[in-house]
Amino acid sequence: MKRRNLLFLSLIIFFMFTSACSFGRENTPAEAPSPPPASEGRCGDGSCAGPETSQSCPEDCPETEDASEPIIPPTDLPASVFVVHCEPTNANQHMWIKLVELVDLADSYHVPLSIDFPAQWAEMVLDDHFKQKVVEGWLENGHEIGGHHHAYWATKERSSTWDGYTNTPKKEIDPKDQKNYLGTMDDYMELLNALPGERTSGAMGTTGSPQDKQDWPCQLLYGTTGYALEDAVSQPQETTIGNCRITQIGHTLIVPQEGGALAELYANTAPGSIFGVVGHVFNYDEFPTAFEEWFKFLHEQDPSGERRSTVTALLEDWDANASDTGLDKWSLWVDGPHLRGANIYQRRVYPELDGPEFMGPGPLGPPYTQEDFDKLASWGANYVNISHPGIFSEETPYTLDEEVQANLDELLGMIEKADMFAVISFRTGPGRSEFGVCCLEDAGDWYDESYLNDEVWRDEDAQIAWTEMWYYTAERYRDNKIVVGYDLMVEPNSNEIWLDEWDHDVFYEQHGGTLYDWNQLFPRITQAIREADTETPILIGGMGYSAADWMPYLEPTGDPRTVYTAHQYAPHNYTHQGFFGEHAYPGMLDTDWDGEEETFDQDWLEDEVFAVLGEFATQHQAPVAVNEFGVVRWVPGGAEFVADQMALFEEQGINYALWQWESSWPPIQEEIDAFNFRHGPDPYHHEDVASSDLIEVIKGYWGLNTVRPSGGN
Repeated sequence: MKRRNLLFLSLIIFFMFTSACSFGRENTPAEAPSPPPASEGRCGDGSCAGPETSQSCPEDCPETEDASEPIIPPTDLPASVFVVHCEPTNANQHMWIKLVELVDLADSYHVPLSIDFPAQWAEMVLDDHFKQKVVEGWLENGHEIGGHHHAYWATKERSSTWDGYTNTPKKEIDPKDQKNYLGTMDDYMELLNALPGERTSGAMGTTGSPQDKQDWPCQLLYGTTGYALEDAVSQPQETTIGNCRITQIGHTLIVPQEGGALAELYANTAPGSIFGVVGHVFNYDEFPTAFEEWFKFLHEQDPSGERRSTVTALLEDWDANASDTGLDKWSLWVDGPHLRGANIYQRRVYPELDGPEFMGPGPLGPPYTQEDFDKLASWGANYVNISHPGIFSEETPYTLDEEVQANLDELLGMIEKADMFAVISFRTGPGRSEFGVCCLEDAGDWYDESYLNDEVWRDEDAQIAWTEMWYYTAERYRDNKIVVGYDLMVEPNSNEIWLDEWDHDVFYEQHGGTLYDWNQLFPRITQAIREADTETPILIGGMGYSAADWMPYLEPTGDPRTVYTAHQYAPHNYTHQGFFGEHAYPGMLDTDWDGEEETFDQDWLEDEVFAVLGEFATQHQAPVAVNEFGVVRWVPGGAEFVADQMALFEEQGINYALWQWESSWPPIQEEIDAFNFRHGPDPYHHEDVASSDLIEVIKGYWGLNTVRPSGGN
């Protein structure tokens, strides 16, 4: 990084030119800072001290003939960024001087900054020729100038100050706020683009209200968001804001009491992740020591500075090197297994059925946390099958449900932070509600039959809308690096819902080619997805809740990147038996409901289930996967049953996802934990146990994973 003593330049500017524009707000009186003493180790003070080296400050520390070997950049540290927010309410001379001090401090520790300006700061700089020269110097030294925006609707929700710019039509703005209206986002960007350099990143405050999302300027390719400590660690996430496709990373707010926590979190962050921190200029004005301590810590960890970058430089390199892991999404589904993990499950919350707490505050539940996913990854899993409501409404007119979409985005963000892959599996959507999937037999018990909606199997408009939902989904998530599959419908089941027909041959003889026939719908969905996304694998399960015995009746589409799936809960009278069930594994069991018991062991699994999967894969030269399987936690021999299945998955090269990784949401722990293997084999125990035979089996096989989105193990 080129060195300049910008602090002294700022003092000259301050004494010669005191013009500053406050846009109707009071300017805080500014006092010129004193030059730092030589002992502080600032570059340009004539003394080689503090963090200075011959690389970071050659003017104070010239190289000598006996200079030590060059510092080797560390490879075991996360990449890091530091973002500075300049607030629209304090575009004044005092804060300008403080920003100049902050940049000079960052220079002395070789920390490049992403400095985000609102329009007010841009105008202040543009009104002063010498300020423009300072900004040009910052760019030459490796910093960048991005955009910062206080969006209208978000500031109303947070009772903060709007910056006056929005794409919301002025007539829709509260009359009492219209006096503060300054223009559209085109007007905003015109000011920012008049500054030296290019605008490519920013923090635009548009992640809340849907109206605010339209404020994101598509010129900004990279975004940052977040303030909580856990937001510091992230992976770049492709997302759509308004009409713009951007790459976004997280950061945490720097405050004095978090200094130790920041350092500890940084030390425990994987080298494949990004560590982001953000501070406001007014934070620096109040707590300059917090900034210096953090810059000093970063320098001590990485004296060469190779792991520090601006947001734009980092994400440009990230995009350029995205293929360095050698991973193609399709390669994860062939010659495996490569993906071993678990399902998570969420449904819509119905307050009239669920009450105020049971499934969480809504709109979907139960809630998942970052800790839930971090723990799943720590057990070895690298794959999450997200069993989730579709992002279009279940009732006409079948439109986008932005709350459901936002929930899915949040889940993907947490999974990405945990460094795992994800498959999006839609349980519901146009003409299909949750109740016909999860709990048809409970109709009239804890819910009324009026909640049932399975019109997708009788209504062509609903099927068209289901196709449109997947086109939209594929267009939105096609560039998300962790999304490695689209599962078109969780457990198609028209055979039971409308026809109560379990004979495969009879069903297809009488209903093949009709709207009841899943084989005529999924090719249309596949075609729609491929119009938006030609790369992401598609997952298709069969009729009959995707049971393995219905797989032979699937008619492959010919799409070269489709995986055919089964849900393996056979035999159901073993996997779903009650607390005091008599059936053990291995043992004798009436597996085919004919009144006669058969030997029930691994040979049965291989002959009755896995042979079907293998024959389908061979016949159609297409990979198969089992993206649901499991057993209630108390069944006798459950650990051995799961172990034998996992051994067969490994033998046949099949990716697999266990049902299920339950949310840690407290109110549901005693009610929904039959498949929560973390609670151990005692059906009356409703908390996590230290270990169990089943847990050890699961951890053992998940521990075979060798691939993750970051490229690490």
